[in-house]
Amino acid sequence: MSRNALYKKLYRKWLKASANKVLYKKQSENKNLDKQVRFMALFFFLGIFLSAIFGGKTLLTWNTIFGFYLVCGILLSIIPLKYYPVLYKKHSEFKALLIYFSLAPLITGLILTLNFNFTSTSWVQSYPVKDYQLYSSEQSIEFELDDSGTINHIQLRRFSTLNLHTIPDSIAYEMHKGLFGITVVKKCFLIEKNKAYKPF
Repeated sequence: MSRNALYKKLYRKWLKASANKVLYKKQSENKNLDKQVRFMALFFFLGIFLSAIFGGKTLLTWNTIFGFYLVCGILLSIIPLKYYPVLYKKHSEFKALLIYFSLAPLITGLILTLNFNFTSTSWVQSYPVKDYQLYSSEQSIEFELDDSGTINHIQLRRFSTLNLHTIPDSIAYEMHKGLFGITVVKKCFLIEKNKAYKPF
C-alpha cells in the first residue's frame, strides 16, 4: 500500500471516529435535554396543582397569587447563568423556560402548601348570606356573601346540596394565620337561624 493510500485510509478512519464522537455527544445532549424537559413539565404541573389546591383555600385573589409567581420568576432570573446546569449555559434560552415554566410555579405551589399546613393563630369569622345560585346538574349551591370581597374563591362559597335542607342564614369560616402570614380557611360552617354550626 502506498503512503498516500495509507494517509487516505487513516484520514477516513479519523473522520469516521470524529463523526461518531460528535454524533454520540449530540445524542447524549439530546437525552439530557429530554430529561430536563420532563422534569420541567413535572415541576410545572406539580406547582399548578399545589397552587390550585392550597391557593383556593386562602384569602388571596388569583391575581395576587399570580403576582407571587412573577416575583419568584424575577428573583430566579437574577441568579447568574453560571450557577445553572451545563445544559442551560450552552442553551441560555432554556433558562427562561426553566424559571417561568418550572421553578417559579413549583416554588409558588410549595409556599402555598407550607403556608396552609403550618399555621398558628386561629379564629372563626362569619358572613351573612346575601343571595345564592343553585346548580342542579352539579348538585351544588354557590352563595353570595356580605363579606366585602373577603372570600374570593368559589370553592369557599360553593357547597354540595346533598345534605343541605334549608338555605343558611350565614357561613362561618375557621381561619388560621399561615406560616408565611397568609390567612387560610380550614373549615366552613353553614349557620341556620337559631341553630348551631353545621360543618362542611
